[in-house]
Amino acid sequence: MAHTNNTETSHSRPTRVTHTAYSRLMTTHRIASFALAALLLAASGVAQPRRQQDIDLQSAIRAESVDGDLNAAIKQYSAIAAKYKSDRATVAMALVRMAGAYRKMGDAEAKKLYEQVVKDYADQKQAVALARAALGGGSPSHRQTNTLVWNGAKVDDEGTISPDGRYLSYTDWDSGDIAIHEIAGGQDRFITHTGNAKGGKWKEFAEESAISRDSRQVAFSWWNQAGDRYELRVANLTGEANPRKLYDDPENAWLMPCDWSPDGKSIAVIISRKDRTDRLGLVSVSDGSLRVLRSGVWPGNGRVSFSPDGKYLGYDLPEGDVPEPRDLFVFSIDSNREIPVATRRGEDIMMGWSPDGKRLLFASDRAGSLGLWAMPFTSAGPAGAPEVLKTDLGAVDSLGVTQSGALYYSVHGGGAVFDIQMASFDPATGKLSGSRPIADEYPESRSNPHWSRDGKLLAYVAQRGPAHRLTSQIVIRSGDTGQVVRGLPHRITGMDGFAPDNRSLLAHGFHEGQWGVFRIDLETGAIAPLAVQPPKQPGFVSAAWSADSNSLFLVRQNAERTECTLVRRDVASGEEKELLRKPYIGGVFGFSLSPDGKYLTVSSVDEPSNSRTMLLVAAAGGEVREVMRIPSGVPADSLRNMNRGDVLNAPSWFPDGRSFLLRKGSRDAHRPADLWQVSIDGAPRKLPGTLDWNVYGFRLQPNGQKAAYVVGQTADQPGFSEVWALENFLPASK
Repeated sequence: MAHTNNTETSHSRPTRVTHTAYSRLMTTHRIASFALAALLLAASGVAQPRRQQDIDLQSAIRAESVDGDLNAAIKQYSAIAAKYKSDRATVAMALVRMAGAYRKMGDAEAKKLYEQVVKDYADQKQAVALARAALGGGSPSHRQTNTLVWNGAKVDDEGTISPDGRYLSYTDWDSGDIAIHEIAGGQDRFITHTGNAKGGKWKEFAEESAISRDSRQVAFSWWNQAGDRYELRVANLTGEANPRKLYDDPENAWLMPCDWSPDGKSIAVIISRKDRTDRLGLVSVSDGSLRVLRSGVWPGNGRVSFSPDGKYLGYDLPEGDVPEPRDLFVFSIDSNREIPVATRRGEDIMMGWSPDGKRLLFASDRAGSLGLWAMPFTSAGPAGAPEVLKTDLGAVDSLGVTQSGALYYSVHGGGAVFDIQMASFDPATGKLSGSRPIADEYPESRSNPHWSRDGKLLAYVAQRGPAHRLTSQIVIRSGDTGQVVRGLPHRITGMDGFAPDNRSLLAHGFHEGQWGVFRIDLETGAIAPLAVQPPKQPGFVSAAWSADSNSLFLVRQNAERTECTLVRRDVASGEEKELLRKPYIGGVFGFSLSPDGKYLTVSSVDEPSNSRTMLLVAAAGGEVREVMRIPSGVPADSLRNMNRGDVLNAPSWFPDGRSFLLRKGSRDAHRPADLWQVSIDGAPRKLPGTLDWNVYGFRLQPNGQKAAYVVGQTADQPGFSEVWALENFLPASK
């Protein structure tokens, strides 16, 4: 998994896709709006056109779930049922949704509609299953219970529940140790003892973990800084822990143990290698050998589960290049083949298996909101239509299913989100006026704004969902009216801004098995490579286009991740000229190209003086000049952590290209940031205007009249994680 940020965490912990601090910021869910946005995305894919009945149904769901206008939603559902009466699937689902709206109002009409669906639409199995569940028929024989089993600062979702339901494995992020949380008593017990100090720089730590089927052992990934890789280790849960290395490969960049086979002889793992290829495989518990089942790029959720008979592995994968919607698959270990289980235009997410192996459990939005569903399963594979077990499960992460049939899952909420605001800008004073937030159908976070070269368009990235199912969309707005022009699925790590022709965007990251810099066509969304790195070569971390479109400015890390280099690359020939070489962390913390294409601003550091600096680099090469310097205000060992102390960042050029605006401030001090105008041939000038401490990105419109900027907003409650247990949701055995 590629790392693209230029800041250093307190313990240098590598970031992975399925669990980051970002997921804690990004998962403040309104379940209804999550489900609606998932439906909108699923219906707007490029594989097939959206039907009008789907569009109408989504509009009604929005009225019900997002706007909360139940009367309007009921009218729309009724109109859909009348308009598309020949489409039985659409009518049945409209009636179920209408019944749900009536039920929210406490209206007895809900029961009549559910009964109508059961009676008149028996061929529509999904709608009938939902109706029966609402009526109480076809539901589990016992009353479902949902119990909060663990909350507080230590909660971590990188482990699993033990099959006997006694323990949860987790990583203690104060020390980097693997620990066990006892469900009944709430006690925590450490399995490893790193000796790491809280907030220090760690040379080793544990991460992902999975408890064996006999609840006696735990497998976990172990970061080894000396070897620059992840290892797979195993320890005992009872008696002496005796942690021991089971599998190790110098080419492992990341590793995740997912599940133990029922016989305890192998462990399913996901491995990311340093050549940027991924593997799904089985590690032998007896000798540590690896059997690769699936190789290439692994875009799947981290929940990979053995069937109770040990013949299959269940998992989900995206339908296309974007993280969602997702489809459900099983891998037959004996026949070495992948079998589709649930492939449809929508979200289907692996959750686990019923203890008897007769049902594959998954979360799905096929009924309009994320619910818990079960696919009948036999030793030969899928065996029938799925049935709903719980209509509103929500956006959760499965931690496994116990032998008694309890599903343990984690939820995240609260914390901060990011938004973009636009305002008029006075270049003489640096003051903003008429600030207003922008809005779109992605309710959670917006960031990374970029103006087109002519200032007529504003592009930004809107994101939604937990990190391992994160959906990103590039939204293009009119710079004048603020109206949304178009949206494009965002498949690549970082967006770097507009091309000079204003008809395409530049982005860097991983796409179709290649790490590089790519052009995104604004009209079609087509992605074309501009500069691609060979396997095992250092990756790009940011990019910009020259004013004449003939060159790319690229920041590339070295293989050891100790240095980064700013280069100018000729698009036609691929020849490169080095402009600047600095330490990787904090050495080149973003750059901005002047309107005339002659200079680049680079935020950097000067270690001998413990200072943060702003450099001016000649785009043609040769000249590198410091134009501003400030004390960092932090200890020397934190100098390259750009989230601490005073920082010079967010440079944005004034229209004449002779000076630029930058932000001087400290995010961790929560005090207003100063705005400075820095001339390329004069002394910096402090402007009267200030920015709030939580303004992260600031970009002037090319004419200097408006500004777009990112604001970190604190939610109503602090960020939290919780673990819950859902019980009695499985139907009685027949």
